[in-house]
Amino acid sequence: MITEQLMRAGRFDVRLMGNAPYRIWAAVDQFDHIVITPTRLSDPSLFTNSAILNAAIYTGVITGKPTKKSFTGQGLAYWLGTEDGRGSIYETPVTFTNDNLSTVIAGLLPSSIASGTITTASTTNLYYVFRYITPREAIHFACRCMGAEWRINPTGTLDAATASTLFVTTPTTVITRNSGGRDGARAYQGVSATEINVAQDADGYTTKAIVIGQKGDGAEFTVGTASAAVTKKDLYNNNVVFKRLVDAPDTPSTSISNLATNVLAQYPEKRQHLTLSSDTYAVPIIVKPGDYVYVYDQEAGLYDSGRQLRWRGELTSPVKLRCKEYTWPIQRGMGVYVRRSGATPTYTDITDYVSYEDGEPTSWVVGSGRNDPEQDPTLLGPAFLGKNADILARITDPDYISYTPTTTNVSSGALTASYRLRGKKCEIQIAFSAGTVTAAGAVSLTLPTGITASAIQPVVVNNGTAHYAGRVSSGTLFFYADINGASFAATNSVAAIRITGTFRVS
Repeated sequence: MITEQLMRAGRFDVRLMGNAPYRIWAAVDQFDHIVITPTRLSDPSLFTNSAILNAAIYTGVITGKPTKKSFTGQGLAYWLGTEDGRGSIYETPVTFTNDNLSTVIAGLLPSSIASGTITTASTTNLYYVFRYITPREAIHFACRCMGAEWRINPTGTLDAATASTLFVTTPTTVITRNSGGRDGARAYQGVSATEINVAQDADGYTTKAIVIGQKGDGAEFTVGTASAAVTKKDLYNNNVVFKRLVDAPDTPSTSISNLATNVLAQYPEKRQHLTLSSDTYAVPIIVKPGDYVYVYDQEAGLYDSGRQLRWRGELTSPVKLRCKEYTWPIQRGMGVYVRRSGATPTYTDITDYVSYEDGEPTSWVVGSGRNDPEQDPTLLGPAFLGKNADILARITDPDYISYTPTTTNVSSGALTASYRLRGKKCEIQIAFSAGTVTAAGAVSLTLPTGITASAIQPVVVNNGTAHYAGRVSSGTLFFYADINGASFAATNSVAAIRITGTFRVS
């Protein structure tokens, strides 16, 4: 069975028949990949690697062999980070300063996953420094901050964009109890559900999300809010008020409103959580986790009188819900291959020896409820896998990052320079051990690449006994001969100068 989940690795298990020969089960090893196509390929050796992956409906990473003729594993999101927090953890800070989604994803992806289609439209830019977390946590957090989501394709590429761009939001799939197949006049795909279990609750209902964000963005902390329209009344006919406070100390000010909007959307007035079963062949062909579907079952209360859809010649009123997860069987007719990486990847066709799961239903999880992982507030922080959150909590400040500024009007000597970012606040430390002014005027240094002061802002300049005037403007730091901003004379010494400052960046 194959389990696929929205923005998670999911899992799979494959069993071979008892008569599977040694050459088949011995060809399967940990960190090989399982590749499944909806129909069998005549001979995988006749196809290129890219052609096979493009035809695949599922690719997963083999991580275990419980027996010599069975193997298990997870989806390709495994390469971004495991549930216990292992992966390509960033030991060196990865810094973003007003970068768009495409730049952020490119900077965070490990070499085990390639960049796919990244759509920056309708997303915000990011200021953040990532360290000591996995790419999965970093990408998940960055997308939340920027108003985006992500998915990994069977080709091993990651797409990222707003949910409305990345997934189907105008459903073409209709789930009912008795009508599968297609409606030719409407181009809808029907799914006949053999069982629909409905859970409804208002336990998470939130009328206003208040997100308390990062310190140091020009105030003690930053706050982002989002409010919902209220239609319910309390005992005295007042509007129902349930405000939700979210502690998000790592979220920069530029992203705080986005996060508040995302949090509010997770806790609607009524959560509907469905589990259902269907006899659906190769479900990834018609729906992906993250897509919206129509569900209609009037007896179960699954109807929306404000929506009308003509389906199979009848007027229905389906609800629109999001598919979060499904588990589907490996069935006869599919192609099943084991892929081993190399300079030229090799494929072993195990289709003839798979113990198929014909007759097993496809199980769906649709909508949101108490068990929806996205309802977990711990996911709002950058670290949420294994012990990573505890470790990151011990790092109260990001590390300073060294950089080499370009100097103007000073020669000789040596200097060291470093900076660190907290949201839209930049802190700098620069030290001249010796130097000589080359011409009358101010001395200037460039700021780190990509960091531009939002206005002319002062910085502290001194040599231990005397103070000098200093300021940042655009991408440059200037300092002068005294506290009043007088010009240096040519040949003035700038030995033992220390510059520290905190300024907002645009």
